[in-house]
Amino acid sequence: MDYKNSVWFKIERFFDRHNHLMEFIRTLIALLVLFLQFYILTRL
Repeated sequence: MDYKNSVWFKIERFFDRHNHLMEFIRTLIALLVLFLQFYILTRL
């Protein structure tokens, strides 16, 4: 089985192509969590 035809290679290529999108989503999730923590603390 050639590496370039393997499933892992396809998965790696997908993540390489969408790396900027994943970084953006990671940043959004971090900001959302921060906002939720602040909101919960103000409600206590």
